[in-house]
Amino acid sequence: MANKDTLYARWLAGNITEEEKRQLKQSGEWHELSQLIKATDELLVPVFDVDAAYQQSLKSRQKKLPKSSSTTGNQDKTKVKTINHYFKWIGAIAAVCVLCLAAFLLLRDTSTQIAANPTNISTHQFADNSKVILNDGSSITYEEANWNSARNVQLKGEAFFEVEKGAPFTVATPVGKVAVLGTQFNVRAWGNQMYIECYEGKVKVSPIALNKSTILIAGQSVMLEGKFVDVPKPIQHTEPFWTKGIARFYEEDLNTVLQEIERQYGVTVKSSTFNRQFSGSFNHHNLSTALEQVCKPMGLKFQISDNKKVVTISQ
Repeated sequence: MANKDTLYARWLAGNITEEEKRQLKQSGEWHELSQLIKATDELLVPVFDVDAAYQQSLKSRQKKLPKSSSTTGNQDKTKVKTINHYFKWIGAIAAVCVLCLAAFLLLRDTSTQIAANPTNISTHQFADNSKVILNDGSSITYEEANWNSARNVQLKGEAFFEVEKGAPFTVATPVGKVAVLGTQFNVRAWGNQMYIECYEGKVKVSPIALNKSTILIAGQSVMLEGKFVDVPKPIQHTEPFWTKGIARFYEEDLNTVLQEIERQYGVTVKSSTFNRQFSGSFNHHNLSTALEQVCKPMGLKFQISDNKKVVTISQ
């Protein structure tokens, strides 16, 4: 869609194209703009007939004062001019109200949020045919109206992106951001860690805490944690494991792994806080098997409650 400022101005002037009118109606903004104009029209003061007011004022004065008073006539004209100025001010105030309401409409929050419920995966296609697959419990937020000129996405959790060529595409998280032009990549950002895999093209990874960037090419990954940026490492797979029902970790905090089990299976894990790293994987299809895959290599024991809602892990 064209720039909002010029588009709305041309809409008010009646100069928009049929395609722009269709896009406004699809986005719901056509109805909001129509309601805005209707509301402001009701607030506008009726047109004031200065000549009629002047004649009425003279007639009223002639009934009360001598007809020969030229001074009084001049006073009447001055008062009519004052009334005229008063109503001009009223019109100006109404115009300011219209501008304020229009500014509110332009600056209101129009962001779109897409979320995947716990234990579920969600797929979303953007207006430019770029696609994102959200892992369980993850979400994105972006501005749909400005998408063609500013493809900026806020990510919480993990997502796989297939980006069509076009304007720069940026994925931002509390840990850092990833910028691309057209590629396929995966981003996982929970807590203070961010893990990126690039499968096609190139991505630029920029940590929030550092004034430097790392370039990943296809077949590379990198881990960010606070001010620490690991060296890029090779990967052999061409798509994220989680889209195939497998959670894969590379020397990552064990507590992060247990949190992923909570999200995948909708359970509560009760355990000590572990200061240990885990490399390995677990599947998304069977809770008991997944716990064995994580706990056995770490020398840990687990117990699942009868209602399968609580998992207790011990040494």
